[in-house]
Formats: sequence, structure tokens, C-alpha cells
Amino acid sequence: MRGVERVVPVSGGVAVIADNTWRAFRALDAIDCEWGPAPFPAEQEDHWKEVGSSFTDARFDKQYFGVGDADAANLAGPTTEIEYRAGYVAHQPLEPLNAMVQVTDEGATVWAGHQRRAFSRIAPWTNC
Repeated sequence: MRGVERVVPVSGGVAVIADNTWRAFRALDAIDCEWGPAPFPAEQEDHWKEVGSSFTDARFDKQYFGVGDADAANLAGPTTEIEYRAGYVAHQPLEPLNAMVQVTDEGATVWAGHQRRAFSRIAPWTNC
């Protein structure tokens, strides 16, 4: 298809690389994929049942996915700057969804991106 550079297999699907979004979407619609059953519940109600059943001794203190070794990382090392750009969409957050929490014997400090400046003036929580 015109404007499509290539189709690339990715985890759980395919990605279309094209010269604009519309052409990528059209190419994706033209691809006939056969999908197997999902490894997670298909319905939201079943999803929440699975989440609720996760609070058992057998499932506590497990890591299901991990990349890298945060404990071994040099947190005082150099910083990385990344610029994100997206077209204007009403209510679209410009910051990546994330949070950092520092827990000490005295309490916890939370840094999180949000869109309400008033929240940044609230006194820090302690004894969490």
C-alpha cells in the first residue's frame, strides 16, 4: 500500500510503519490476523475476580515481570532527557504516567505527575 514502509511483528501483534497515521491504520485494517485466546480474562467482571483472588499468601511477594536490576543501578548517575510530542487532544496528559516513592522509617514521599497544580501545595504525607 502506498506510504507503508513495512509491517513488523511485535509481542502480541503487528506494527505498521507508514508515512502517516491514516495510511498505517488502513494497512493494519487490511491485514488478516488470526488470534488465539488471550492469557487474561476477556470480560471486565472476570478480570476483577482474578485481581481479587490475587490477595493470597501464594501470590504475595512475587514479581511477574522485571527488566534490569534497579537495586544495582547507579541512581546518582547521569540523567537522560527525552522529548515527547503528540498532537493536541483535549485532556491528554503530556507527562508519562509514572510515580516514584521514597519510603523511610519516618514515612513516605511521593512524586507523581498530575495536572492539578493545587495538589503540589498540599503538605507532604507522613507516617504512611
